[in-house]
Amino acid sequence: MQKIAIFLQSKLGKHSISKYDRSGKQDDWRARIVNKKGATVLTNYFDVYPMFSSKHLNYLSWRNAYTITYY
Repeated sequence: MQKIAIFLQSKLGKHSISKYDRSGKQDDWRARIVNKKGATVLTNYFDVYPMFSSKHLNYLSWRNAYTITYY
């Protein structure tokens, strides 16, 4: 995950979340993009290597909002 965070020029965070099956708290790692440069890296990556299923549609919606915001 650290390599992904570095690639996206973002910060890596660890969070504890509760599972619905009451098995206790599980660790959740997140790489959050906090600047335009990282978002540009992410859009360039997913334009070349698209996701499958509804995740791709979610990405297209996010990309549309990103384009409106920064361009």
